Amino acid sequence: MLSEAKSLWSVLLASIGGKLKHIVSYGGGVNSTAMVIWLLQHRQSIDHIVFCDTGAELPETLEYVNTFGYWLKQHGLSIQTVGREEGLFDYCTRLRIIPFRRFRWCTDKFKVRPFIEFCKAYLPVTAYIGFDAGEESRVLNSEAPIKGRKCKYKKVPYEKRYPLFQNGIDRDGCLELIRNVGLPDPPKSGCFFCPFMTPKQYQHMKNERPELFKKAMELEQSNVSGKLILETVSLTEIFNQQEMQLCFYDIELPCGCFDGS
Repeated sequence: MLSEAKSLWSVLLASIGGKLKHIVSYGGGVNSTAMVIWLLQHRQSIDHIVFCDTGAELPETLEYVNTFGYWLKQHGLSIQTVGREEGLFDYCTRLRIIPFRRFRWCTDKFKVRPFIEFCKAYLPVTAYIGFDAGEESRVLNSEAPIKGRKCKYKKVPYEKRYPLFQNGIDRDGCLELIRNVGLPDPPKSGCFFCPFMTPKQYQHMKNERPELFKKAMELEQSNVSGKLILETVSLTEIFNQQEMQLCFYDIELPCGCFDGS
């Protein structure tokens, strides 16, 4: 009880007369990378760049975070990694559950909440979110979350800004910003058992990273809900099928991590 009171008091103290902090939500993908570059080019204040590691990130995502972190050091900045003590894969394994598209509890628990907890230590805060010019629906949902959406945080304790969206920078513009500073294109960020990956992407994982594919497949097989990660086809079927047979299912969708709300 006392520790809770101290935590609340520290938040109140930080929010009264404190200096405004500018904190970037960084996901290791195209949009958030381009957003940081744009902020630097336009001399916008950046106090912290925060990467929320779910504990199940694709290896190529973590590799790119390191690559971008090295680039940022040349500009006097660094990436701070935060996350829950128990990672997403261990959490799902323990409870025998899997993420699925219709209710993205994984985003809330392993991306949104760690970012909010980080920000609460620095109030007042302006948070930079990397939605681009083609993502108006995500901006609207972030500002006024979908009715009925279950989330511990009904109202986030910070102001949100969307530099890419507000300045008309679309996906192609993001890639141009990244390439113009000599950085490679970021890979598609996400977890290795994300329900928004396509069957073709899982086929690629099976061929290139079989150990991760096996872990994802075994997680799907053991979950008690009976749901499939992809809804349309099981990972066991992908394991047994040839690449050409998967074209019918290959519809790429954004994962929605992280929406900052």
